Amino acid sequence: MPPGPRPAYRLRHRERIFPERDFPERIAEIQRLHPPGQGWTPPVKAAFLERFRSTYEEGRAFLEGRFREGATGREIVRGHAYLTDRLIQSLWRLLPDYLETARRSAPLCVLAVGGYGRAELHPHSDVDLLVLHDDTAATAAAFAEPLLHFLWDLGLPVSNALRTPEECIGDAGADITIRTTLLEARLLAGDRDLYDRFRESFRARGRGEPEDFIAAKLEEQRQRHARYGGPVYNLEPNVKESWGGLRDLHLLFWVARHLHDVATLRDLVKQGVLSAGELRSLARSQEFLWRVRNGLHYLTGRNENRLQFDHQRTLAARFGYRDTAATLAVEKFMKRYYRTLRQVVALTNIGLQTLQQEIATPAARPAGPDMRYRGPYLEATRPEAFQEDPARILTFFADAQHLEELPPLEAGTLRALWAGARNVDGAVRADPRVREGLLRILSTPGRVAGVLRRMNTYGLLGRFLPEFGRIVGQTQHNLYHIYPVDEHTLRAMEVVDQFHREESPLALESPLACRLARQVRRPEILYLGLLCHDIAKGRAGDHSLLGARVARRLGRRLGLDPEDAGIAAWLVHDHLYLSQVSQKRDIHDPEVIGEVAYRVRTQNHLDLLFLLTEADMRATGPKVWNTWKAQLLTDLYFNVRQALRTGVPADTRARARRIRRRIIETLQGEGFDPEEVRAHLKRVGQDYLLHYHPEELAQHTRTLLGRAGPTVVEVAPHIRAGGTEILLYTPDRAGLFTLATGILASLGLNIMEAKVHTTRDHWALDSFLVLDQEDRPVHDPRERARIREHLQAALTQPAPLPPAPSRQGYRQRAQRHFHTPVRVTFHPGGAPGETTAEVIAPDAPGVLYRIARILNELGWQIHAAKVATFGERTEDTFQLSHKGAPLDTEERRHALAEAIRREFEAAEISS
Repeated sequence: MPPGPRPAYRLRHRERIFPERDFPERIAEIQRLHPPGQGWTPPVKAAFLERFRSTYEEGRAFLEGRFREGATGREIVRGHAYLTDRLIQSLWRLLPDYLETARRSAPLCVLAVGGYGRAELHPHSDVDLLVLHDDTAATAAAFAEPLLHFLWDLGLPVSNALRTPEECIGDAGADITIRTTLLEARLLAGDRDLYDRFRESFRARGRGEPEDFIAAKLEEQRQRHARYGGPVYNLEPNVKESWGGLRDLHLLFWVARHLHDVATLRDLVKQGVLSAGELRSLARSQEFLWRVRNGLHYLTGRNENRLQFDHQRTLAARFGYRDTAATLAVEKFMKRYYRTLRQVVALTNIGLQTLQQEIATPAARPAGPDMRYRGPYLEATRPEAFQEDPARILTFFADAQHLEELPPLEAGTLRALWAGARNVDGAVRADPRVREGLLRILSTPGRVAGVLRRMNTYGLLGRFLPEFGRIVGQTQHNLYHIYPVDEHTLRAMEVVDQFHREESPLALESPLACRLARQVRRPEILYLGLLCHDIAKGRAGDHSLLGARVARRLGRRLGLDPEDAGIAAWLVHDHLYLSQVSQKRDIHDPEVIGEVAYRVRTQNHLDLLFLLTEADMRATGPKVWNTWKAQLLTDLYFNVRQALRTGVPADTRARARRIRRRIIETLQGEGFDPEEVRAHLKRVGQDYLLHYHPEELAQHTRTLLGRAGPTVVEVAPHIRAGGTEILLYTPDRAGLFTLATGILASLGLNIMEAKVHTTRDHWALDSFLVLDQEDRPVHDPRERARIREHLQAALTQPAPLPPAPSRQGYRQRAQRHFHTPVRVTFHPGGAPGETTAEVIAPDAPGVLYRIARILNELGWQIHAAKVATFGERTEDTFQLSHKGAPLDTEERRHALAEAIRREFEAAEISS
């Protein structure tokens, strides 16, 4: 193994980083004042430390200035490594003269290891040193300790180890991290012979077998990706450790160095690991990530590698991005960042597989037309044809889709696909084989997303579908959409793939969706709708409307008949409709059901839109979909399906009679007196019956008929939705709803839905669906009992309204970086005499209580409320009236809107 070469620091401003001519002269002046005979006393050390520190700080300040002037990432990391090299080497030459003979005679050398060994040092990166000796540890420490203490006092973030060559070999065999670190060891100063002996010993006995090293590093990578949010995108990625980050580049270098002793990434071309074009692309990616990491270090003043929200905005501005009407500067910056990650993953995969295949090349086995298995990989029989005729790429993937499982692609095939993608132009996209290949892929349910994801990773999907290429890496700077648009789209397709599979992991969670998916006759319509549902994100205008136009155009291009293309376009246009209705409106209200039925028109449309909606919600983020939202969407589906079968508009009286009859029959079978049940249902009235599911109504009736006292507070798992239902039954009075929401907020509960009803004899019958602070049902019976006791006391022992919960300690750090302006809009209510008010506000504890308190103060009656949370904001919907009249004057609406705005502005100031 050749010795680690001294890096060739090709820096334009070397003298400004470290004054090669001036520094030795200044050190000589100090030596004349403090000759070596004085020893390494505190005054002597202090004199030298002042000069070293000023040189270090001046060099760092110059490099930071260069960064602000737009210097390359390479100049900054090389500049810091060069400055650190010269300081350590100068100290090494200086120190022996001031130490006793016994302390300076031991065979020693100091090595740069880790990233510093590669001469890559970011502004606040650790300086990893190995002091190598061939004597006793005590003798070596006698020299190493004053060296290291001086460097720490200087301000260098040094981490160090003290070992003999034999200890290095032993530790490397036991610890893959140490073995990797020693691969990059570079001599800084000291005994050259000792260093050479170490290098030869390490090569012969310390590196281990290539297969074992590669397997261990790939497993390490897998664990790292799992820890830091890969192989998926992350809202606040770690530039060094996350999927596609700098550590993935390092992995390729480590494996290549283990096999070929490469010194730089450029050597990968000489070894045939990467092509010249691939290296250029990888070098551009490395350069961008270096700049981002440098920026993070300068911005935070520490070794910070996590790209947090506030850092994203600041770096976007420093990198020259500006807001436009359609896209924020930070979204443009993060789009470049995520595209860079994808490129790193693609190119390092090509390089790693090339290196793995050097070790072992298994025999080929036939797999299908123009393809074969090569061990665990799939390879094209003539990969060079992809460059000559790029349309063959679609045929290859469409054929590969029908294999039992799409295996990883062989390195030569990956390289050919990467190169072939650069030759895709308008003429290639117009080739009938491209159209047929895409349509075949979209028409094979259960296996669509895997193929499209593979194509997207290697830059192919966006080349064949430029409309999709525009959303690759496209972000939305909020806490709700946690994935870039392309990743979200592919995840939604993966959900629908799972709906189609016979042994789907979603079979128990989503039986309705799985059943409907297998009944879809033209799956390509659904998959095209999914492909296009967010395809216009990042453009100025309504993305649903613009996306529908893209879907219609793509449908025609793929050869769909106009009707099918029109259905796909309709799905894209209305892809948010069912989720908005289910979360913001009363899904049991006949008016709402009739409106949705009129909008979807047919059972086929309803089925497709339901499938797209659930897939879209599941793919938005891990906390977006829950059992409560699932039940809302499912109930809405069945209500609308019934309306489509029986006709629209529905006969509300006939529906109420059917519900009443069903409840009486159910409870009579359980031993309840049917006349008592009938009298109770008459007292609560028809409106109450029409706004709950019959199963919920039956459960309410059981509770109320079996009550022990006049005031009932029931806290129990919701009979159908994934939440906890709180049922209140008490004499009606002004401010009751406000009081209840205040108590629930003070207990740390999130109210998802509230329904307010007054019986014919003036009793309040209110229900609340709540979740805990982790958005889970309240499972603990003791906690449910505590909630019941607090509410019972508040309802039976009148007391002042509780204060609004404090925002302190609640809003997560990430939420503070997003400003949500308060917006209040009004619409005609679902019932005569009511107004619908929609309030968009920052997410905060007790948001429903804050608004309810204002409505109570202004004399408005709340009939129903729904809360939908989207990341850092909530969208709350209220059905209101004032003494039986709607909110019908502009003056009253303005007064209410202003009062709500003032409440949230005051809360922001107090927090």
